[in-house]
Amino acid sequence: MNPFYKRIQLGSLPARRANRMNVLIQVVALICFVIAFILYGNSNQIMATGYDLYKDESSDVTDHSGFLKETTTLSSGRRVKTDLRDTKIIRSCAQRLANEHRENELRQTIVQTALDMQGPQGYFDCSLFVQTVMAEHGIEVPRSTFEYSPEVGMPVAEEEILPGDIVLYDSMGGGTVTHVGIYVGENEVCHVNTVRGRILTQDLHMCNYPIMAIYRVV
Repeated sequence: MNPFYKRIQLGSLPARRANRMNVLIQVVALICFVIAFILYGNSNQIMATGYDLYKDESSDVTDHSGFLKETTTLSSGRRVKTDLRDTKIIRSCAQRLANEHRENELRQTIVQTALDMQGPQGYFDCSLFVQTVMAEHGIEVPRSTFEYSPEVGMPVAEEEILPGDIVLYDSMGGGTVTHVGIYVGENEVCHVNTVRGRILTQDLHMCNYPIMAIYRVV
């Protein structure tokens, strides 16, 4: 081999290594960019949860994650973005939380009223007991178990039951509603037990009575 040509080949090795190093650096930089993009995208997705995103082209205002972004074009041609808090969304969230808090308080007071009535049955039957408890809190429910229907309240599944919900049973095995009680939490219902002659709490699935319906009136 020509010694001069050999020197050229040997001399080009550092350049080749440098090129490979540059390519490696570019690949690493690209990977870092992709990772940063993914993380940034996920953070935006988390921030935007529960909010609607829209853009008003006429006013050039973008709503993102509960903030209004307004773009203003200066006389110099420079565009400046300003974040404005979306008071409508904040008021809506605050109102919803306040309503949920009031509903939870009402459920707890209904439960407490039912528990306070525990004792001798007196003149109460199951439906009169439930009607009396609910009336204490301005809620109207039927006097008879046969009159209960979806118009009374919102039907809910057993997995979604909450304290204060009304539970309807088939206690006679005839496929119709013949008994009613109030769910008080901890998998228990407060009702009139006519066999014992008392108002008391028992397991939600007492005596294996089939649950015919659960209504939410709060």
